[in-house]
Amino acid sequence: MIARNDSIMRRGNPTGADANDVAAQQAEAKSGAPARVSGGQKAQVKERVSIRLDADLVAALRASGPGWQTRVNNMLRRQVLQTD
Repeated sequence: MIARNDSIMRRGNPTGADANDVAAQQAEAKSGAPARVSGGQKAQVKERVSIRLDADLVAALRASGPGWQTRVNNMLRRQVLQTD
């Protein structure tokens, strides 16, 4: 879907619709129901990364329940950005 929307934007769009508008129109046409279009990013943008961690560490973090990734982010932030 993204590639198609990008190609529409590159060709030029005589209606002036942006990629979100085009995606919403396509979804609405397929389902017959109005499509929901998400708004802008409300929170600070986070970057997806991939790192290798010990399996027991990941298991313990996941066992701590929902929100474990946010807690890891907060722990790293405190450790890396600590002021001495």
